[in-house]
Amino acid sequence: MRLLLVVSVWAASWALGFGQNASRVFGLEPLQRTDPEYSSEAKIAGLEGNVALTGAITEDGLARDMRVTTPLGFGLDEKALEAIRRWRFLAHSSSGQPVTVQIDFRLPEKESRWHLIRAEFTPPEGASRPQFSKTVYPYGVGISLRAFEQALVIRAIGREATATVAFDVDERGIPVNFQVLNASHPIWGPEALAVVREWQFVPGMKSGAPTSVPCTLELVWGPTKLSQQSLEWAQTQLRVSQSPETPAPPLVQSGNGSARPVVIYQAPDPPYTEAARNAGLEGTVLLSLVVKEDGTAGNIRVIRPLGLGLDERAVEAVSQWLFQPALVNGKPGAVAVTIEVNFHPPK
Repeated sequence: MRLLLVVSVWAASWALGFGQNASRVFGLEPLQRTDPEYSSEAKIAGLEGNVALTGAITEDGLARDMRVTTPLGFGLDEKALEAIRRWRFLAHSSSGQPVTVQIDFRLPEKESRWHLIRAEFTPPEGASRPQFSKTVYPYGVGISLRAFEQALVIRAIGREATATVAFDVDERGIPVNFQVLNASHPIWGPEALAVVREWQFVPGMKSGAPTSVPCTLELVWGPTKLSQQSLEWAQTQLRVSQSPETPAPPLVQSGNGSARPVVIYQAPDPPYTEAARNAGLEGTVLLSLVVKEDGTAGNIRVIRPLGLGLDERAVEAVSQWLFQPALVNGKPGAVAVTIEVNFHPPK
């Protein structure tokens, strides 16, 4: 795990595209494939994106021992696994060697320029997550007049607008306590909040009673039909955007001390969940948090999840960290930072 002042950009690998829910195999071409079905909750949510699977192709062209390496959640990971079991591949000299298959989920009937590409709940210990029950995406342009100038600019250069927003789903299943965590331009945070403000959920439960649960969403504004190129650009943009409401930590000294918080106690690496271990899931959870004046971590949010319980393990571990607080104008002050928590399967 490490403290970040700059979020690194990832690059998309070359791939071949197929069909409406374009599914790609890195280095192999399927002779027979079945497009995955949508889970009911993912369709209600309007969730779109990719699930990456890694496994082996046997000599008879069948996929074996496939595991999810890039999850999307909300039942789509399971749908991707179901689909790949029905695929057949061309015989290949490297049969038995690990291959990566990317299954794409798109909603071609969608008529909105707004797209949800990531959703993550962080329920407290012992609580279930909320479930999407109603979402409304605006038809047509779907933005206010104040965003038109920015919209014309980004469409002229063939780009998309992005925003990461957070809120709590309260005991009634209503979103409250809205925040903009980052956006490609300050104007897009409020625009994204206007889209999700009226959404409804089945609330999370704890000990038989409804409970409030934090939620983080990544949204894209762009073409009505979200292409793979548009999705990859948006994902890259979301990794490097700085929040208009949550500034990055200062990069120069302020007063007679360090302007950056310094970790003085780091909790042991969080353990794997059984589900993540069985799936062979590995990768990085990116957290945003505020290092408070007393050196403790607060307002911890997941801004790049992994799923299968690892996001909750990352939050739990980082909540125990202690920092030497940053000095702002010579005095301890609260600053926002991002932290990567890396997970690698135990051998």
